[in-house]
Amino acid sequence: MNKMRHEPAAAAGPLTGATTRSDSGSPGRRRLGDLLLAAGAVSAAALEEALAEQAATGGLLGRILVDRGRLAERTLLDVLSAQLRLGVVDLSTLTADPEATSRLAYGLAKKYRCLPWKREERLLHVAMADPQDAERVQAVQFAAGMRLRVYLCSDREIDIAIEQHYGMEEAVDQIVRNITREARLSEGGQGLLVEVEGGRAGEGAGPEGAAGAGERMAPIVRLVNLIVLEAVRKEASDIHFEPAQRHLRVRFRLDGVLHKRMHIPKYLQQAVLSRIKVLARMDIANKRTPQDGGIRLAADGRRLDLRVSSLPTLYGEKIVVRILDQTDRPSDLGALGCSEADRARLVDCYRRPQGMVLVTGPTGSGKSTTLQCVLKDLRGEGTNIVTVEDPVEYELEGINQVQVHREAGLTFADCLRAILRQDPDVIMVGEIRDQETAEVAFRAALTGHLVLSTLHTNDTVSTVTRLVDIGVPRYLVASALLAVVSQRLVRKVCRDCAVAQPLEPSLRERLAPWARLLPEGATVKKGRGCSNCDYTGYRGRIGIFELLVLTGEIRASVASGEPEDAIRELARAHGMKSLLEDGLEKALAGLTSVDEVLSAALWEPPRSEGSRPPATCCSRLGGSGAGPAAPEPQVPLIVLAEDDQAVREAVCLALRALDCQVVQAVDGLDAHEKIRRLLPDLVILDIQMPGLDGYEVLRRIRSDLRTVFIPVVFLTGRNRCEDRVKGFLLGGDDYIEKPFDHRELIARIRRQIEKTSALRQGALGVAKAGRR
Repeated sequence: MNKMRHEPAAAAGPLTGATTRSDSGSPGRRRLGDLLLAAGAVSAAALEEALAEQAATGGLLGRILVDRGRLAERTLLDVLSAQLRLGVVDLSTLTADPEATSRLAYGLAKKYRCLPWKREERLLHVAMADPQDAERVQAVQFAAGMRLRVYLCSDREIDIAIEQHYGMEEAVDQIVRNITREARLSEGGQGLLVEVEGGRAGEGAGPEGAAGAGERMAPIVRLVNLIVLEAVRKEASDIHFEPAQRHLRVRFRLDGVLHKRMHIPKYLQQAVLSRIKVLARMDIANKRTPQDGGIRLAADGRRLDLRVSSLPTLYGEKIVVRILDQTDRPSDLGALGCSEADRARLVDCYRRPQGMVLVTGPTGSGKSTTLQCVLKDLRGEGTNIVTVEDPVEYELEGINQVQVHREAGLTFADCLRAILRQDPDVIMVGEIRDQETAEVAFRAALTGHLVLSTLHTNDTVSTVTRLVDIGVPRYLVASALLAVVSQRLVRKVCRDCAVAQPLEPSLRERLAPWARLLPEGATVKKGRGCSNCDYTGYRGRIGIFELLVLTGEIRASVASGEPEDAIRELARAHGMKSLLEDGLEKALAGLTSVDEVLSAALWEPPRSEGSRPPATCCSRLGGSGAGPAAPEPQVPLIVLAEDDQAVREAVCLALRALDCQVVQAVDGLDAHEKIRRLLPDLVILDIQMPGLDGYEVLRRIRSDLRTVFIPVVFLTGRNRCEDRVKGFLLGGDDYIEKPFDHRELIARIRRQIEKTSALRQGALGVAKAGRR
């Protein structure tokens, strides 16, 4: 947290030689001694003694008084701030932006006893212990190549702060360097370029000089960029940065389900979170209240918008980054999974000149994407389309999009009334939330406009009841409503590892009411799990749909107040398929699994971990369905890679004293697969193994962003110095010789596990030792 105690306006420009190191003062400026006396901070006798010592030693008056215990350093900083008209920063709570520290080399920061902590365009904010030395200020400005805004800071804290921030970056730099070119920002000459308010911040590598640009970035900047880039390449919808007691957990939401990607050491937590907040233009000093921000960037040639949200939690700020891909959107309803028959009926409805089409489902069920496909089909030179959204997630060319601003008094209903005066042909309302919005939208649908919107209901027929409950008269619903689409998203079976298998008897029993849809001997597909789907068995998502088209008979039933069951039976008689029926058709076609369909369409809990539904599916009570994150297991998970069964058994026997879970691997290939799939807390590696030797397994671990921080201990009979050096250079953490002593093995393994909760000083020691 960056606590700013003073921020005088006069400190806006670079500091020049207008200050002096002595107490004689500059013309027009009161001397420090006079100011201290006037403030009652020191006695006249103490001041005389300090002045005498200053005359003899040439030291700074304020520092002499502080060293003698005659003056509190905080008081000195306050008085100096008034004298020099400079702001003061509190280094004990400061979190410097890596982009700022990267502008000045560690050696120069240490030499001039200064810490760059914030960057704004061509202005660098720098904390200095002695800003009265004009030559130092000018040297720093020249080295940084930027204008400076100088701040006062504690003389006693500056050296520690420099070591903390630069030492941490040096440690991270060693880690990031282990990640191979395939996983790095500069892959294929396509980098990550962050654009903020038309300018550029945190530039990655572009097509020209990609590798060099990536190398010049601060290590924390590169680490955050690598995480975001991996999420983009994995097509994640969200990145979760979750502070825990011992680490910062990073999870990606893939195909609607959260998956653990990596654990970042606790000492890097604040730097990583601060970097994200800086990019999103959020207040890095504010850690006590939720904040929202945004980042616009390009990655691998794709335009992306990132929505950033922070939330204070027990162990620090939790940050969620929502990834909105502006370039990779479905272009038609068929790509979403809508059948040919339903698509033809729906197109017939939304191509009418007036009326209302509603898309319903829980949060994350793809409603907005469906409406975007409809809008893309409707737009043209002769059509005026206006949308009102909260927020505007995707920019649609040729369509007028309006953002709701409740703080400014601009609600959905207000926007709708204004849009009706804009000669619209098609109006899209992001969501109908209240009676006022609903009535304005329905009356617009009856007066020559096509209105599209969304609603949170479980199925198509219950939408009618929901509208009546909101306060829309039945006659208005029956007159204006053209069609209702209810939808869910289900995960698709991974094509690379899918296998056909008969339908299980237990599933047939659950599906007894729909037995007519299940031919005898029917087979379904199930993913076994592979590296392409991160061993989940699923890759990608597809929609299942229920389409209710209001015919004359159905309108009469709605207007007369018939119950839902009666309307549903009537709709089925007119060709409506339920969500479950559409899903089962897709399951029998091998697109998804029966478990996925049942979880989404019947709103029942998942039957097993391997077949859990997307987290965005809702229960009957509605809501987002995200729920609280599952508690992390408290028992450490260790992967033991050893081809000798006797040694594996001996190690497992010794590790019982640690209360940990051990997963055994019999060769290098088996070890690498289990490490990538399980993301353990620690790995124990033999060097000589079939398939892959221990060195190659370690190289792959350190080349993968998901596993780069996992501690690795070698357990081997090769005790030559050359072998140890090679292992440490590849990123090994420890080396245990065979035959091993059980007590030594337990002590070393316990030490490596505890390193995951090491504080920042652990990294500083490594970095400082490396400098020596």
